[in-house]
Amino acid sequence: MNNRDIIERKLNVLLRLKSHLEFATQAAIEQGVIGKTAAQLSMADGQVLAAFRMRFSEYQEQLGKMLLSLAREEDIEIKGASSIAAFAEKFSFIESENDWHRIREIRNGINHDYEEEHVAELTIAMRDEVPRLINILEPIVIFCLKTYDISPAKF
Repeated sequence: MNNRDIIERKLNVLLRLKSHLEFATQAAIEQGVIGKTAAQLSMADGQVLAAFRMRFSEYQEQLGKMLLSLAREEDIEIKGASSIAAFAEKFSFIESENDWHRIREIRNGINHDYEEEHVAELTIAMRDEVPRLINILEPIVIFCLKTYDISPAKF
């Protein structure tokens, strides 16, 4: 499978994951789990938060993999999170490298500090960053269509 086929496949995966993230975010908001400490979370809250946490992490990880594939297709060497962020900013997928770094820090925090006192602030940060995270996909889709004539099944 060539890199352009991989890019096309990843676009479709990202669209599906985008829907999952939007659904999980809405559920977390509606269930009132955003901003609760670990001690305040009921078992049901924990289930909703787990889905939200997983969807946020999954989507961010897959966006990173997409950016790596695009960099590869553009013959740009990536040597870690900083160069992924620089590539994404250079190609106008994100406004600034700090956007990507912040989202990664939140993802790492919620996955490593899940049972700690930082859960409340991390869930608020996740909720606040979901629109930015989701909006990264649109310029990627446009770039893929214009540059490679690749588009997802539906956007």
